[in-house]
Amino acid sequence: MLLEIFLTLILFSILSAFLSGRWLKIVVGLSCIFMLSVLFPLLSLDFSSEYFIFDPLSRLYIFLLFSISPWILLYSLKYIETNQNRFFSIIFIFIASMYGFVISNNIIFFFILWKLISVCSFLLISFDYRDPEAVRAGKKCFILTQVGEIFVLIALIFLAIESGTMVITQILRSALPFWSLFWPALFLMLGALAKSSIFPFSWLPDAMKAPSPVSALLHSATMVNAGLYVLFRFLPIIGFFWLFPFIIVILSFFTLLCACLNALGETNIKRILAYSTQANLAIIFATLCLMTADAEAAGFFHLLNHAYFKAGLFLFIGIIIHKSRKLHLQHLRGSARHLGKMKYGLLFLILAACSLPPSNGFLSKWAIYTEWLHVQPLGLILLVFSSILTIAYYGRMVSVLFQEERAEGLEKTYTFSLSPFVILCLLFGVTTLGYTFFVKPIVHPVLALHSDLSLLLVLLSLFGLLLIFRSKVDPTGPFTGGEELSIRMPEIGMRTVQLDLDRFYGWFSCLNRIPETLSLLEYKLGRKWLQIILLLALLFFLILL
Repeated sequence: MLLEIFLTLILFSILSAFLSGRWLKIVVGLSCIFMLSVLFPLLSLDFSSEYFIFDPLSRLYIFLLFSISPWILLYSLKYIETNQNRFFSIIFIFIASMYGFVISNNIIFFFILWKLISVCSFLLISFDYRDPEAVRAGKKCFILTQVGEIFVLIALIFLAIESGTMVITQILRSALPFWSLFWPALFLMLGALAKSSIFPFSWLPDAMKAPSPVSALLHSATMVNAGLYVLFRFLPIIGFFWLFPFIIVILSFFTLLCACLNALGETNIKRILAYSTQANLAIIFATLCLMTADAEAAGFFHLLNHAYFKAGLFLFIGIIIHKSRKLHLQHLRGSARHLGKMKYGLLFLILAACSLPPSNGFLSKWAIYTEWLHVQPLGLILLVFSSILTIAYYGRMVSVLFQEERAEGLEKTYTFSLSPFVILCLLFGVTTLGYTFFVKPIVHPVLALHSDLSLLLVLLSLFGLLLIFRSKVDPTGPFTGGEELSIRMPEIGMRTVQLDLDRFYGWFSCLNRIPETLSLLEYKLGRKWLQIILLLALLFFLILL
């Protein structure tokens, strides 16, 4: 079954290279149906053979690949206007390579597919080959990742010679002497850092010359996470020496701070997202290197969440860039109007990127903070500082994009392909489904996230949304003082309440100012924004409980 899926993806690549128009759309549509249909049967597999390995780590990456790729492919049908055959052919080869890479248990196939991922990345970054900057960015990415691949090749050769086998699981179980593991561990560490754009292999910001669907698939959800896959797959070897996890933590924190500071001063909107991706990858690298079950759970939970909200952000921003033909923030004022009502989806994904409730980013970042507090409080200080910078540069983005402008309609193709990212980020934020099904099998169930609290949050969220959209409120002006204030409560069984401010004194007068304050906020912000803020505050309070 595993080999048949790989060959089918290659077949889709061949067909998309020669078909065009309606037939190309049919091929892309069939590929999306195929990936979604094989996803759940694949998630039930758990075995290891001479050539294939399908464990919880592989399942996590397969889920990311096959649950994100179909929507990006549908999005690309509308977004990519020229050279569609070349684009989809390369994309399908990349998906097949990434799929084969995470299930390979043989070092030969492992390295070949690892190499093919970089080749596809180079071709997609320099997709617009007439743009010298795109070609230069593709070359930079290819050269830096090649350095890492040479290190990985040397490490794999070392391990194969010393262990006498080319099966990865058997190599990891081999009782190899201490002296024979040092250089493979060092080279594997460097290869993982290079693939994920961790200092000194910083290629990701320049890779933003690629089309937005490429940035969403490769540079937020799949390819950049391949370095994390190598790190965790060979963690028994890399972690055998305390020096290498320590080096990774130092380099990761340096990358984190540099990325946040660069994003704060950047004006290119895609490069801001790239720096944000670098920062999140650095956080995951550093957390995994704490070498505890809690840290591994928190790291992979954030990997899962980050892949979804960052891929969605790239797609949303891609629409804005596609319609406005601008990249710099100063030229994008009020451009969220291009998204129509889906601009609220963009706002929610930015909320997730800032790790604020009720998004999925809040839960995973909270787990990371908790683990760093227990293991190394100094690291927690750096993480909190980076979060403050993150809120600052995303806040600047929101203030520019969401200036009051007349909303425009959004094509159904875009709406259909963007909605799953928002829904999954909300679902993984108010429930523990992502952790329970994909992270918990990798490590022990150590996070204190229980289904009863999650179900309570879901029910309360649905009830709150029901009240927001079904209630009717008579608008009222701001209270200026002196006159009687009449506020009509939402029609949910409450009668009209008349409040006389001279009737109460002391603490009662303070309580009486709550409706007055809400009325004033409603006048200033608008009814929907006030209700959304109150709902988020309620969810935050319940999560803290």
